[in-house]
Amino acid sequence: MEDLRENLDEEFYEKISSNPEEAATYLINLLKNKETTPDDLFNQFYLAFTFSTQDITSQAISLLKSLYSKNAQAIISKKLIKALIEVSHPQPCNKSSLGLYVAGQWREFDPECLSLLFEISSVSVQKEELISYASQLWKQKNFQKAVKMSRELGISRELDQIEKAIPTLVQKSDIELINILVGTDHDLVRQAVELMCTNKHIKYAGKLVQKAGMDPTEFPDMMSRLKKVAMRYHIQSGEIGVYNLADIVSNDLELLSILIEDLEFKFMKKNIEWMGPLAAELFLCYPGVASQIRPETVERLRKIPPRAKNSSDRFGPLQPEFSISINLPQEQIKFIENEDQVQELVWAGRFVGLDCEWKPSMVKFSENKVALLQIAFEDVVYLIDMIKLNTSELLNAKLEELFLNEEIVKLGISFSGDIKNVLKSYPNLTSFKVEFRPYVELLDLYMNIYGESAGGLAGLCELVLGRSLCKGEQMSNWERRPLKLSQMHYAALDAHILIEIYKTLSHIGETGNIGRGVRVEKSCENCNSKLHMKKQCTRGQRCQICQLFGHIARDCVY
Repeated sequence: MEDLRENLDEEFYEKISSNPEEAATYLINLLKNKETTPDDLFNQFYLAFTFSTQDITSQAISLLKSLYSKNAQAIISKKLIKALIEVSHPQPCNKSSLGLYVAGQWREFDPECLSLLFEISSVSVQKEELISYASQLWKQKNFQKAVKMSRELGISRELDQIEKAIPTLVQKSDIELINILVGTDHDLVRQAVELMCTNKHIKYAGKLVQKAGMDPTEFPDMMSRLKKVAMRYHIQSGEIGVYNLADIVSNDLELLSILIEDLEFKFMKKNIEWMGPLAAELFLCYPGVASQIRPETVERLRKIPPRAKNSSDRFGPLQPEFSISINLPQEQIKFIENEDQVQELVWAGRFVGLDCEWKPSMVKFSENKVALLQIAFEDVVYLIDMIKLNTSELLNAKLEELFLNEEIVKLGISFSGDIKNVLKSYPNLTSFKVEFRPYVELLDLYMNIYGESAGGLAGLCELVLGRSLCKGEQMSNWERRPLKLSQMHYAALDAHILIEIYKTLSHIGETGNIGRGVRVEKSCENCNSKLHMKKQCTRGQRCQICQLFGHIARDCVY
C-alpha cells in the first residue's frame, strides 16, 4: 500500500476531497491540460478513493453532481465511476446508500454516465422514465446528451420515433451524433442512409453501412451515388489518366457511363473542349455502354467527332528521358499463366525482389483481388498471373520453397501489406503464411542509415539511385489480359529495382559513405519529385489524357 501511496498526487487528493464545486472546476481545468489524460484521471481517482478517509460513495455522488452542473466533459465522470467500481470490488462500498442516491436523484447526474451508475448501484429505472428524460433533453436542444444517453440505454429507436432525431441530425449535418444514435441498428441505419443519399452526405452514409456490417447492395441509390461521386473525383483530380480510368471500370457499365456522361457534360456546359472528343471516342470503344446512357446524351455523343487515340504501346516508361528503364531485355520478363510454365520456374540468385499488383478499387465496398505477383532475380523477372494460378498447388509449393530458402535474401517495400492482400484474396495460398527467411524491408534499411523516411519506392529510387520512377501504370487495370507492354515494364521494374536499391544501401552501410540526393521540404506538385520543388521542375505539368509531362490535356496531340 505504501508503494501505491507514493503514486498519489497529493494536490489531486486534497482538491477532490474539498468542496465539490471547487473540485469539479479543478478537474475540468486539469483535463484541459494536454499533459493529463483520461487514464491519468482514472489512476488518480482510484488512488484517492483507496486512501480516502471519507465515505467515498457520498464523496463520489457529490462530485458527480457538481461535474454535471458545470457541464464538464463526460469522460471525467466516467473515469470517476469506473475508479469507484474498481475500489469497491469485490465488496461494493456502501452500495445500498449509493442505490438510494441514484434511484432518487439520477436526473442530477450526467446522462452519459447513467448506464454506469445503474450498473454499480443495481438501480432499475422504468424505460418510460428514461425515454421521457431523453426527450426532455432533446427539447432543451441538448442533443449530445440525449443521443449518448439513448445509445447507452438502448432507447435510440424511441428517441427517434418521438423527436424525429435522425432527420434533425441529418439536416444539421451532425455526422458524429448520427453515428452514435444509429450504431449498428440496421433499421436506424436504413432510415439514416435513405436521408443521406445526397452529394453532401453520401460518403458518410457509406460508412454507416460499413460500420453496421450490412450488405451495400441493399442500398442501390447509395451505391449509384457513390459511383458518381467516385468517378467525378477521379476525373477532377487527374491522378489516373482517362484511358486508364476507362480501362479500370470497363467491366462496370454504370461506372463507365458515368465517366462518359461527365466528360460530355463538361464539354457541353463548361466548354472544356478536349473532353467532348474523348467522351465520343470512349463511347465508340465501349459500345455496350450505350444502354446505360440517357438517349439525349447518346444523340449528342454521336454528333461529336471522336478523338483519334494514339494506340502505341511499348516496353518502357512513358518518358525514358525522365525515368528509369529496367536493365533487362524484354525477353527476360516471363509472364507465367499455366501449370507448364510454373513447372519451369527456377529460383536462382542471391537476391529476389517481391511485389504485387491489383486493380484499383474505384468505389467504396469494392475490393479487387491480387492480380499479379512479381518475382525478380538479377537476370530474370517472373510475372505470375494470380487470377489464373491462385488454385495451383504446384505454384503454392514452389512459392513456399522460395520463401523458406535461407540462401536467397527476400527484398520488399511494405510487402507485409501485399501478403495480407494475397491471403485475403486467396486464403488457400498457405505459402504466404510462412515466415520469409531472410527478409529485408528496404524502407526500414533506409531509415536505419539516414534516420528519416524515404516515403515509398519512388522516394527510394530518387534518394538512393538519383533517378525517378515512372508511376503512370501504377493505377491501371491489372486484371486485363494481355497486359500492355508498358504495364509489363512497370511491374517488372517495380520488383527488379529493389535489388539495385538494396545493393546500393548495403554498400553505403559498409563504407559509411552516406551521400545521397538532398530531399526538399515539399515534393514537386508536377511530378512528385522529392529532389526539387515545382518552381525548379523541368518537366512541366502532366497531361490527363496521355499522362506525359510537358503539356496539359487541352494541348495533347498523342
